[in-house]
Amino acid sequence: MTIAESDRPAPGWFPLATLLAMPILVATLTVSALLPLRLSPSIATFLVLAAQDGSALLYYSALAGARAWPSLRERFPSVSRRTAMIALAVAVGVKTLFVGLGALADGLGADLVEPAADPLVASNLAELALTLPAAVLLAPLWEELFFRGLLLDRLRRHMPVPAVVLLSSLLFALVHDNQLKLGMTGVLFFSERFAMGVAAALLALRYRSLTPAFLFHGAFNAIAEVGAVLIPS
Repeated sequence: MTIAESDRPAPGWFPLATLLAMPILVATLTVSALLPLRLSPSIATFLVLAAQDGSALLYYSALAGARAWPSLRERFPSVSRRTAMIALAVAVGVKTLFVGLGALADGLGADLVEPAADPLVASNLAELALTLPAAVLLAPLWEELFFRGLLLDRLRRHMPVPAVVLLSSLLFALVHDNQLKLGMTGVLFFSERFAMGVAAALLALRYRSLTPAFLFHGAFNAIAEVGAVLIPS
């Protein structure tokens, strides 16, 4: 649900900042608490994501009740099967596009450097069982609520829709580890995340709901997770 569909006030800049800062603080504290335990990267990453995203969602729910914002249920309502299939098809299309661009760049002789291992991406089936819920449910739920819900609502008060889509997508791409120092590999990573932001924003605006954007985001991450296990290269 965006501001166009609700008469209730969109979050101000200060609540937005606290909603963004809180999971970062929780993640930092969780990492510090887990360090002495010497857990595997996948387990540690899952626990950190569960702590940061779970706390952010709980904090939003508390603020929504106190400030008359749309609840999580209102933000993520049920959608038709057709809408869900469209969201999933967009995820497949965007992922296929960037796999193709990577193959094309490699075929043209681009210097593609192997990126650093992402602890959220599984390398085997045992890790997949742990990383999949974090990558497909927790991270997409919070990121869509923040970027395509709260931030999109706020920016639309000050900017035209095309600029809002581009700016929110740029911010979405920037907050991820894009590894731009890796040259063409980093450019592809950054471009893929920017395209994800654009696609999710357009889905949220088109269907006036965060559910299609969430389904797209979760499906995109699921493809990446399963693909990393089945086709490690």
